[in-house]
Formats: sequence, structure tokens, C-alpha cells
Amino acid sequence: MISLKLTRLEFQVMVQFLRWHTEYQNQVPLVHQSTNMIILMDYLATWNTLRLLNWSCRQPDKEYRLGLKRVIALALHQEMLRVKLTVHQQILLGKLDQAIVDYRDPFAEPHVIGELIDK
Repeated sequence: MISLKLTRLEFQVMVQFLRWHTEYQNQVPLVHQSTNMIILMDYLATWNTLRLLNWSCRQPDKEYRLGLKRVIALALHQEMLRVKLTVHQQILLGKLDQAIVDYRDPFAEPHVIGELIDK
């Protein structure tokens, strides 16, 4: 799981980006849709109204943690690199980029691998 710290505005920017790009993709036949967009459409479908409302009620100047599966974070990152971004989207991309760079898989750590081999 990749952890992002987002303000309410940055979260809204992410959701708007996802909605705009997935809305366009819904009009494209499945065989022509990119894997990244299919992943992002499925992710966006998991956000119900209550969950979105919860984020909209948060304090605007405070950062909150949002956990993203690695595949979702990478798909979003790749899609954001493909298009021209607004200033707010660039800030979101910067945070996403940093979170991906900082990510460490706990099962890939040398001491964990050693423990798994010893068992």
C-alpha cells in the first residue's frame, strides 16, 4: 500500500482527474482501452457517495492519509504523466511521485527474506 498525504483540495483534484479521464474512456470500446484506465475506472467505482462526502467535510488546510494499492498509484502516475496538468494536478503528481519513490516493500527487505528462508 502506498500512502499519500493529501489536503481536501488535492483529494478533490485527484477525483476530478479520475472522473474526467474515465468518463472519456467509457465511450471507447473495451479492446481499445488502456490497462491503466481500466484499473483507474475500477478504483473510482469503489468510491461511494458517503466516502466522498467524508473527504469533503474535512478541514481544508490539514493533510489526511490516503492509502493506494501499488497498481493504482502507478496507473494514476503514468496517466498523469501523459497529459497536460493544471498547477493543482502538478502538486498532486509531485506528492504521488514522491510516495512511489519512497515506497519500500516490507517483504523485499533483506531481514524478512532471510527469516522466510530460515523457516
